[in-house]
Amino acid sequence: MNSKPRTRNRFHADFKLACALNLVDRMELMKFSKSTRSSLLNTSPEHFNDLIGLDRSSSFDFSNPDIPEKLDIIKQFAKCNTAIILFKDALMIYNTIVSVFITYGFYNLKSIDVKRKRVKNIVGFERAIRYFKITKSTFYNWQKQIAYKCSDSASGLCLKYFPSQLAKTELDAFRQVLADKLKLFWSYASIWGYAFFHNIISFSYSTFLRYIKLLKLSGHTIYKKLRKPGLMATAINQFWHADVTIYKLLNGIKVYIYLLSDNYSNLILSHQVSATLLASIRKDTVEEAYTKYGNCNPNIIYSDVFPILNADLTIENYYTHLLTDGGSENKGELDDYLTDPDVKIRKLIALKDIDYSNSAIEALNKIVKYQELHLKDLPDLESVRSSL
Repeated sequence: MNSKPRTRNRFHADFKLACALNLVDRMELMKFSKSTRSSLLNTSPEHFNDLIGLDRSSSFDFSNPDIPEKLDIIKQFAKCNTAIILFKDALMIYNTIVSVFITYGFYNLKSIDVKRKRVKNIVGFERAIRYFKITKSTFYNWQKQIAYKCSDSASGLCLKYFPSQLAKTELDAFRQVLADKLKLFWSYASIWGYAFFHNIISFSYSTFLRYIKLLKLSGHTIYKKLRKPGLMATAINQFWHADVTIYKLLNGIKVYIYLLSDNYSNLILSHQVSATLLASIRKDTVEEAYTKYGNCNPNIIYSDVFPILNADLTIENYYTHLLTDGGSENKGELDDYLTDPDVKIRKLIALKDIDYSNSAIEALNKIVKYQELHLKDLPDLESVRSSL
């Protein structure tokens, strides 16, 4: 006759007594229901005094009031000992991982195989490769690269286990053609093309470049172009920058903004806004700035701002140099105004009369437009003038 299946848990008396004395780990009790835990923990130890056979299954006299206190001390000591062991394991894991990085470098994770057994035994293989963010196939491939080394191969790997590399005869031909053509200052692309189409080599251009780097056969010297410093004035009124920038209104009409600034102070000396591009307006901005600020002309020696073309380097001058581009607005009436002997201004065209660009005023144009004008809705010419 089949018995009914058991639906309730049955507990050994020793386990119940251990729960009553609070000797069972809380994590072990979490697998039981809340009511079962409450029943086990709230049972009084005196409930087991009359239990038959208790004196045979335990050497402790639980009726002694000192025993629970001593057991509690033992329990706390066991917890501390477990914590120390866990901390020791964590410290060994940290030491193992850090030692691999320090000894073999952060980017040379292949060398983890050197301490593979140590890492595997302490951290675990699955956790170790997951920590280093590599797959099992990658790890085993690296392991094979370390196990099967060969000094006769250019990459240091055995040709039997890694067949996708150049043979010794191909390497010799590669070295020979590279050495011959580098003496003639051939480019790498030309050398590869010559060798490939004459059946000296039979691999791609990317492989060609990779083996040049691998064998350290580079014969070209790469010279980095030195960055030329910009035009730097040492006092006010040494160099002025003039330029015109275009701003489009909401209706699509172009507005021309004339700016004139000083190189040393970056001060906008004068400006005008117009719907037309005229040399007379440029002349007015220069005249306005010269009337306000041009009474203090600097003492400049040409060699201080070298190289300036077509200049006598032996004389000193007391002129303000106006740096412009070659646009039509910088000719005509502006040139007529600058021919006046009382106007101590000399015009220089950027990248023609002087070996510098007019980038200082061009950068200022961007600041005016993108940090001021583009942030507003300006419908007409007068609104642009009032905004500036």
